[in-house]
Amino acid sequence: FCSVSKRRSSECKGTADRRGEVGGLEKVRSLILKAGIPSATTSPVESLERGKWVKLICGASFEDVVDIRNLSMVYTLAGVDCIDCAADASVVNAVNEGIEAAIAVFPIRRPWVMISVNDDEDLHFRKAEFDPNDCPEDCSRPCESVCPANAIYFGKAGFSEV
Repeated sequence: FCSVSKRRSSECKGTADRRGEVGGLEKVRSLILKAGIPSATTSPVESLERGKWVKLICGASFEDVVDIRNLSMVYTLAGVDCIDCAADASVVNAVNEGIEAAIAVFPIRRPWVMISVNDDEDLHFRKAEFDPNDCPEDCSRPCESVCPANAIYFGKAGFSEV
């Protein structure tokens, strides 16, 4: 597998041969051909019209570019119609890199890319931030059960974020 999105699989073949990954890519191509992914022949507009629209929601607050790139690649190969991501240049680039990597594996149509913007009021965008050292040692941790985003977790070994 070639990590540079601009390259096509033929340019990566030598590198993949040395690592023994060409067989894996061929298996993926074969599986895609066998499964007959509908999006290979339908556009996102047709998916909407048929009620078969599929969107990967990374959302406005998810910014792990490695995970986003990989998810974008896998979901593009699976035939997703749209990928929703944060309004951050590195995140949008990661989505596009994942899409290009998928197209290098199999000539599938590009999904749409949707940019989500944080409005500062939607609970889905809120992130819990606080210093656990500010909590008294005998605290019953009421914040954990009432956090609207379920973003606070106190594990057995002390505080950790989820």
